[in-house]
Amino acid sequence: MVLAGAADLPAHPRGHVDTGVGGALGPDPVQTAAGVAALAVAAAGGTWLLHRRARGDGI
Repeated sequence: MVLAGAADLPAHPRGHVDTGVGGALGPDPVQTAAGVAALAVAAAGGTWLLHRRARGDGI
């Protein structure tokens, strides 16, 4: 069995990574607000559907 030395281990990434929203200059408030609004609508819709299901109403 051969063990890898420290030089053979992969290096950790460094520097900026382009992931979309956010970064070195801070998040875009418009995109952040749109994301929060989309999550709020999804939560409200899910709550409403669960409420209808609990009452026995059809969709």
